[in-house]
Amino acid sequence: MPFGLKVPSKNTLIFSGVAGGIASLVYSSNKYAQDVRTRLAQRVSFLADRPCGVHEMPRKVTVYITAPPGDGLEKSRTWFREYVKPILVAGAVDYEIKEAKSPGQIETSVMEEIVHRRREAVEASNAESTVHEPLEHKSDTGFTSPVENMNNKKKSEVVYDGILAIGRNANREVLSALGKG
Repeated sequence: MPFGLKVPSKNTLIFSGVAGGIASLVYSSNKYAQDVRTRLAQRVSFLADRPCGVHEMPRKVTVYITAPPGDGLEKSRTWFREYVKPILVAGAVDYEIKEAKSPGQIETSVMEEIVHRRREAVEASNAESTVHEPLEHKSDTGFTSPVENMNNKKKSEVVYDGILAIGRNANREVLSALGKG
């Protein structure tokens, strides 16, 4: 060989072949994963480009995160940051993260929310069936502003468009709570 180089030994060739194969697998896996994330972000980007209507509330999702069995909560947080958050950001979807520190916490939270919404629906249907009271007039202006009252009510009320569960336990607890609620 030129310049005094020696031919590599059999063991060196085997090691470099195996190390190169593993490195190429890791590189191609990361590259394909990045391509998939980019494609998914492009598929939901039309939601970010479309403006909200005047009477439309912004899209909001509740994300429940719990630790996988025998592991810490950081792994689920990493899954959310790597896989879910880029898609939510690309689609301009607001999200609220609720982490469970103990088993059953997500289940009780979802169940209470369902019960609360059902009670509000029953109260609203009862209020519609009763006779409406006459409108009270404001003393300073001489008339009421029902639109202002309705807007104040809508601002305080938060509507969620969906639930995302990150992790096996979170998924099980959410489905169980939906069944019980």
